[in-house]
Amino acid sequence: MTAPETADDFADINRALAALKGEEEPEAITPDIITPSGLGPMGAAFYIQVAQAYTLRLDDFLVLEGLCRQLDLIEALRAEWENLGSPLMSTGVAGQLVTHPLIDAQDRALKTVMAAARQLRLPDLDTGISPFSHAGRGQAGGTQRAINAGETLSNGDKRTKHRGRRKPATGGN
Repeated sequence: MTAPETADDFADINRALAALKGEEEPEAITPDIITPSGLGPMGAAFYIQVAQAYTLRLDDFLVLEGLCRQLDLIEALRAEWENLGSPLMSTGVAGQLVTHPLIDAQDRALKTVMAAARQLRLPDLDTGISPFSHAGRGQAGGTQRAINAGETLSNGDKRTKHRGRRKPATGGN
């Protein structure tokens, strides 16, 4: 792993960080985080932003690196696609019209990014809730599992979900 070496490297990273944050003017930073070698501006910016904001395990850094490389790949594919005039269709092997291969490649890379992001499960900095958790998606997953298992809920209630037919009540004695 090597750190960016020149002022231009940091300027590119600062511009990419500003773009990620939706800012017009990048704030000047000189990060003390060493980025993996070969990352482009977008990947390095995302790597630095995540590494500064979260405490990651060692294996998470490997996932983060892969995610950042995919971000750089998406940027390169997008630039190449735009250089070609942003074609939507191309001719397939049998002469049929197919979606342009660069569009498909961008889509695959984006799916890889999303899978890596799910694997990292980074919580929102403001709420602390991961967008990939049940709570982040507005689901009541934990409560429903407790009901299904017949466990005691956090409020002390013990509920069970009846499966099948109920047995008829028998007379006393």
